[in-house]
Amino acid sequence: MRGAWTGIVVVGVASVAVAADLAAPRHSTKPSRLSAVAVRVATIHDLAATPTAQAVDEVLAIGGRSKAAPAIQQAALEALMAMGADDEAARRMLVIVKSESAKQASAIAEPLAVTLLSRPDSPAGSETLEWLDDKAAEGSRAAGLLWVAATEMTRRGDADAVRLLVRISETKSFARNFSFRRGILAALISIRRPDAVAALVEILPSLSGEVRADVVAYLTAVSGKRHGLDTAGWAEWWRTSSATFQFHDSIDVQAARILADDDVTSYYGIPLYADRVVFVIDTSGSMAGSRMDSAKRELMTAIGGLPETVAFTVVAFSDAPVAWRATLVPADEAAKRAASSFVAELVPGGLTASFNAIEAAFTFDTEAIYFLSDGEPTTGKLVAPDAIVKVLAEANRSRRLSIYTIGIMPGESLTVFLKALAVANFGIYRQVD
Repeated sequence: MRGAWTGIVVVGVASVAVAADLAAPRHSTKPSRLSAVAVRVATIHDLAATPTAQAVDEVLAIGGRSKAAPAIQQAALEALMAMGADDEAARRMLVIVKSESAKQASAIAEPLAVTLLSRPDSPAGSETLEWLDDKAAEGSRAAGLLWVAATEMTRRGDADAVRLLVRISETKSFARNFSFRRGILAALISIRRPDAVAALVEILPSLSGEVRADVVAYLTAVSGKRHGLDTAGWAEWWRTSSATFQFHDSIDVQAARILADDDVTSYYGIPLYADRVVFVIDTSGSMAGSRMDSAKRELMTAIGGLPETVAFTVVAFSDAPVAWRATLVPADEAAKRAASSFVAELVPGGLTASFNAIEAAFTFDTEAIYFLSDGEPTTGKLVAPDAIVKVLAEANRSRRLSIYTIGIMPGESLTVFLKALAVANFGIYRQVD
């Protein structure tokens, strides 16, 4: 959480800082400070015992100030969480959240949003979620508050956290925003509770693209079953297994992700799940001969197998990237033929501007990039592999798209680079010898 209360755990943690202050020796070098902290903490506890709208205001006046001692801030947070169960107090908190969210900076909007959404099925919790969802569409600070609340509740990892994430999966923000959708599902996946697994099974039929692949891979890993995209199969598995289900000590989601459904087209053995795809193919001089011939053949086969619901393009690169189309286009038969003709006419030559090529792919509204190369970067804005991985991972933090990498007869250093690039960006590395 940012703001004045950064770093203080909102829920489920004993007030260690408070205890430390109250238990400090009487010969402390700052007895007046200790006394003032203890008095304020005691006042906050008294206010929390009788939750009202006025009590909320008074707690915030004492513990919501940026210069308040950490022990006082912690006590205020715990008091707000306790008072959030009271309808009058919760509605006062919502009024304050609405007011504070319009400000450029607020120390109290985030903890209050977390407090309200920690009870997602309460009237105030439901109203808060609906309001934040509506405001998020306007690009306001509300979108950030919704994400902060989801993140904090995920750390808590209890039944209320699962319920909140499920409720968020029903919002317009979830349906509209790929990055947000992927983040919420990742949060559910991270909670090792049977009700979280049940929620994922229930949500799965409404998903498509990379996020559907995320959930399928996770269910495959935790179950040992291979139902692929068969949502009815997963529902039946959970119906018959939920009573005895237990988590394994280790869960290898990446290994499970590579297990393609029979009906899913693959590219060098990597399933093509995404709804929006950019293929990036190296056409530098070192690709001449059998490498280029094989890469063209594999790419044209993958393009030919795309369902019409997918939108795609191709970016070829050597010294500079060249896109087949300036925007993603639906994979109808005409587009597939045109793209395949573009690929067939590619001629190898020049150096390897890997960063520039992926940067160009980032300009498309894509869920996944499939990056193929046979050599380390030799030209472009960035050449050092470590720097490329770092910059692209940072650029991808808010987008959460997948970068899958394919190394054609790679040397050791290229393998290290392509593996790191995939791992840092929700992807998988494939080596082709």
